[in-house]
Parts: sequence; structure tokens; C-alpha cells
Amino acid sequence: MQPTLETTTRTHARQGMARITGNIGDTWLLDGIDGPARRAASCHLRPEQGDRVWFVREGDACFITAVLERVRPQAPRVLELGENVSLRASGTLDVEAGDQLRVRASRATAAIEKVSWFAKSAVSHVAKRTMVGSVLEHVVDRFTSHTKSSQRTVEGLDQLQANDVDHHAKSTLSLGGEHTMLKGRALIKADGDQIHIG
Repeated sequence: MQPTLETTTRTHARQGMARITGNIGDTWLLDGIDGPARRAASCHLRPEQGDRVWFVREGDACFITAVLERVRPQAPRVLELGENVSLRASGTLDVEAGDQLRVRASRATAAIEKVSWFAKSAVSHVAKRTMVGSVLEHVVDRFTSHTKSSQRTVEGLDQLQANDVDHHAKSTLSLGGEHTMLKGRALIKADGDQIHIG
């Protein structure tokens, strides 16, 4: 059994090292310490059974202030920050993951003045996505889209500029407008079993 190391301060508070022997909800049992211990507000790492922690006890109140040694070093570290958390940085805030970065939320809101995003490969599974903006620009080498149906509404001018344009329809291709113009600098060709004009 790991002996408990304790010290006494002038305020009669005791502190020292102890092992976690179990937990009941959000309280933990410490080896050699009577009564449950709670995590201090600054201790965000959730302790596990067998971990060595630093505790402070004064009267009936006992707090775990830090996790000193984990019994399972390779196990995922669980950080519990409470119900409402704000991260603020006056300069740059970097988030980096060596393997995977996972973000889960029932609802997310982001207000960013300017964003720059680079990914070698991206896969998105979205049930519904709504984008509202004044300007949207895509600069890509190749763009491929596969959908069961597609609908687009443009209030003003819809313009396409390309070296070659190729549209195919398995069933019906319909072009309609109050004024419809076809113009070919060298050739206009219409080919079909039946051609109706007028």
C-alpha cells in the first residue's frame, strides 16, 4: 500500500499525496483519508482509480488539487471544465492534434471575420447546410459534385465562362426564356430525328 504523505500548514489544513481508491459520482476516495474528496476548481483532469494525486484537507472539506501520476499513462486524458467554458487569447490560439481532431456538439455557431482553411482531403456528411454570405469564392483545380437532385435560384445575372461547355441530359434538356439567343461565331448545328421550330 502506498503510504500517505501529509504536511500541516499554519491554518491547520493538511495536504499531501494519496492514491485514488474509488469514486462516487464526482467525489473520490483517497487511501488513508477519511471521507470523500472533491476536485478543486483548478483541477480539470478527471482522476482514475489508482492515480496518485495531491490533496488539501481542512476540517471536513477535502479537495484534489492536482493529478501527479496516472496509473494508466496511455489512457485518454479526460478534461472536465464544467457547464460553460470560454477560451480567450489576446493573440493567437493554436489547436493541434498529432492524429485526429474531433469536435462534437449539438449546435455550433462561429463568427469569424476572415478564415483561411487548407486540407489535403475533406469529407463532410451534412443533413442540412445553409450558407448566408455576401461573397463566396471557390478557387480549386477540380470541382466534382454528386447529388440526387439539384436546384438553384439566381435573382440577378447567372454567368458562366469556360473554354468548353458540355451539358448532357439522358431524358430532356429544356432551355426557355422570354428572349432566347443562340450565337455561334463559326457554326451552329442542330441534329435530331425531328426538329421543330416555331
